[in-house]
Amino acid sequence: MAYRYDKDLEFLKELSSPELDELVKILTHDKDGKVRFTEELTNNDLYKKHYPDHKEYIELILEEFQKFGGNSILNIFRGGGVLYNEILRDVAKKFDVKFDENESTNSIETSLLCKLIEEELKNSQDENTLRELVNIFELGISNINKQTVVMGLQSLIKIGGFKSYQIAVIVANQVMKFY
Repeated sequence: MAYRYDKDLEFLKELSSPELDELVKILTHDKDGKVRFTEELTNNDLYKKHYPDHKEYIELILEEFQKFGGNSILNIFRGGGVLYNEILRDVAKKFDVKFDENESTNSIETSLLCKLIEEELKNSQDENTLRELVNIFELGISNINKQTVVMGLQSLIKIGGFKSYQIAVIVANQVMKFY
């Protein structure tokens, strides 16, 4: 099996090896730090030769990501993993994110991120956490409550830019605690 070209994953080729560290860790180890039973990356000679210089085997990382997002049995019959858009749609459905079948990858990502923030803050009873988020992301909210903070963060995500990237990283780290 090999990496299937995926326009939504190509940007990963531009990242540095340290920026790829967390992704490689997620793909190869479970939340308890044990090597995943179905992963193949750490057994590859190119990985063994160049680890931790992930740029040297980026196509293997992308292939592993596609397999990670697919069903192991179906991957065998399919001859490889699945494209990012399909993985994203499966994750969005798992989190009950509503989206149209024709919706763009970017739009689904935004909706998923907004939903995850909403869910994360829904369970938070800590007013200090809300204040901290308002300060970190410079939301400019005076009436601090869950609803206004969620709306502020969602607005930042929709606008895009570095702050939305920061939010995405924080949410991704929270989500990966479950995998």
